[in-house]
Amino acid sequence: MLELFRNNNFIFTLLLIPYAIFLRFLPIYFRTNESFEAEGLWLHWMFGEEIRQSIWIQIIALLLIFFQAAMVNRIVIKNRMTNELTLFPGVFYILLVSFFPGYVGLSPILVANTFILIALEQMFVSHKKFRTAEHLFSVGFWFSIAAITYYGYFLFMLFPLIGLSMLRTVKWMNWLQFLIGLVTPILIFVMLSILRDNPPMIIFSEWWEKSGSFDFYFSKDWLSFLQLGFFGMWILASFLQYNAYTVKKNIHAQKKIDLCFWLMTFALIAVSFMSDIRSTDLVFLSIPLSITIAMSFLRFKSKVSSEMIHFLMIISLFTIQVVTYF
Repeated sequence: MLELFRNNNFIFTLLLIPYAIFLRFLPIYFRTNESFEAEGLWLHWMFGEEIRQSIWIQIIALLLIFFQAAMVNRIVIKNRMTNELTLFPGVFYILLVSFFPGYVGLSPILVANTFILIALEQMFVSHKKFRTAEHLFSVGFWFSIAAITYYGYFLFMLFPLIGLSMLRTVKWMNWLQFLIGLVTPILIFVMLSILRDNPPMIIFSEWWEKSGSFDFYFSKDWLSFLQLGFFGMWILASFLQYNAYTVKKNIHAQKKIDLCFWLMTFALIAVSFMSDIRSTDLVFLSIPLSITIAMSFLRFKSKVSSEMIHFLMIISLFTIQVVTYF
C-alpha cells in the first residue's frame, strides 16, 4: 500500500482520502451522532456547549485531514526536505492523527493544526526578498489563531521567533510586522467578545485555566502505554537519525529540518505546562513526526521492510480501535 504514495502525482494525492476513510472507519461508525464537549474558544462559539458528531461533521473532519496531509506534502516537496519527492509525509500525518479514536471528529487541536501548517508555509518563505512584510505578518497571524483555537499552541509562541531568526536576518521593522500579525487576532477576538456580551478578557482567562504543571491524566492500562510507546519510539528514532536527515541537503533545507525538531521540542515542553494532559494531546506532535517518519522510511533500502513496518503501524492502530469499541 505504501508504494502507491511513493510518486508525487495528483491522482495518488487524491488516494489519501480513501486511505483516511480506511484508517478512521471504525471510530466514525461507532461515534457518529455522539455529542462531545466543545473545547476551545472558536469551536465553543461555533457549536455551543456540545458538538454533535454527525456524519457531516465527520466528513468535514476527513476533508480537513486530507487538506492538512496535502499541505504537509506541499511544504516538504516545495522545500526539498527529502531526497525523494513522495507523498509519504501526508500518509504518516493521516496515520498519526488517526491513532487516537478519541479525536476522530472535529477537535480544537485538529483545527489548530491547519493554522500551524499555514504559518509554517509562510515562515519557510519568509527569507525571500519579495512580499516580506506579508509573510511575516501571516506567520504571527496564523500562530495567534492556532493559539486561540487550542491552548497548547499558546506555549509555542517562542517557536516562530526562533524560526524567523534562523531563516533570515530579522530587523526591528520585521519584528514589528510579525508582532502586529500576532496581536491582530487577539484584538479581533476581544472585540467579538464584547459584541457577544462576553467578558472581553475571556481569551486570557481560558489560557490561564488550561495552564498547569505536569498535570498528566493517563489511564494506567496497556492501551495508553501502547499509544505513548508508539509516539515515544518515533520521537527517539527521529532524534537519533538527525544527522542522516540533514546530510547532502542544502543549507535552506537543513534549517527547515532543524525547525521540525524545534517544533517537536516545543510540543514536548508544552505538555509539561498544560492542565489535564491526556495521551490524545500528543496529536500536536503529528506535524513534525510525520515529516521525520517519512524521512526514516525513505532511508530503508528494502521496500519490503518499509511496507512491513507500515503494515505493523496500521495493525497497532486497528488494535487500539477494536479494543476501544468492542
